[in-house]
Amino acid sequence: MKKFLSLLLKILLGILIFALFLLFLPLMLFIILMPIRYHVDVNNLGDLKMNIKVRYIFGLIKFIFIKNDDETVSKLTIAGKQLGNTDSAKSKKTKGAAEQKKAKAVKEAKRNVKKQENNTGDEESEGLREKLSGVQRIIGIIRAVWEHPDRPRITKQLFAMLHQTLLVFKPKYFKAEGIVGFEDPATTGLALGAVQAVAVNSKFVEKFEITPDFYVDKTSIKAHVIVKGSISVGRLSWPFIKFIFKKPVRNVIFEYIIRKMRKKDEGATE
Repeated sequence: MKKFLSLLLKILLGILIFALFLLFLPLMLFIILMPIRYHVDVNNLGDLKMNIKVRYIFGLIKFIFIKNDDETVSKLTIAGKQLGNTDSAKSKKTKGAAEQKKAKAVKEAKRNVKKQENNTGDEESEGLREKLSGVQRIIGIIRAVWEHPDRPRITKQLFAMLHQTLLVFKPKYFKAEGIVGFEDPATTGLALGAVQAVAVNSKFVEKFEITPDFYVDKTSIKAHVIVKGSISVGRLSWPFIKFIFKKPVRNVIFEYIIRKMRKKDEGATE
């Protein structure tokens, strides 16, 4: 009887887990595939003006950043509830409190200087070890790829992944107008020529009227730029997922993991 009850509980638990999986799977797919829409408007033809708007899940999550001459506002809203709101008026009211906090922080920093001086050597050595271990891991991965017989195919897949990732960030609307100049007139011509060539062959560019200024003494960029588009977590991660599951890349990952496991086993036996 006990065996039957335990088996029944396992079956019910399995059904519950499967039902929860079926319930949350569409929700997770919805969140991953839902695009994050953005609108960026930057204008410094006169005084600097900046307007950034980000919307997610049909505006359920919103972020707004506005910067003008006398005003800076940033707001984060989730389901109509405002979580963050900073503007220049509030910053002026709290300026005195901020200065007091800064003074206290300076005093505390001075008090801790002597303590930190005693422990600096140990902390630096520990930080250096951590950095070296991270660098060694990266070097190990690069070496594994470089020494692999399928290196040309892996390199080709890597560049394909980077290309697909950059396409995800491609805006749907782009407009730019203004005057740009660098200290070197040759740099001005080359830069604007290259950008103009890309803009002419891009379907999402609505307007591109940037006038070169070859007579500036220092770099000067006066422009009005508007960018609109959308990205999603799913589209952003899909090129990387495809890349790591390609056969040559998958083989390199498995070989690297097996090599690390063998080193751990050898260290444990010693």
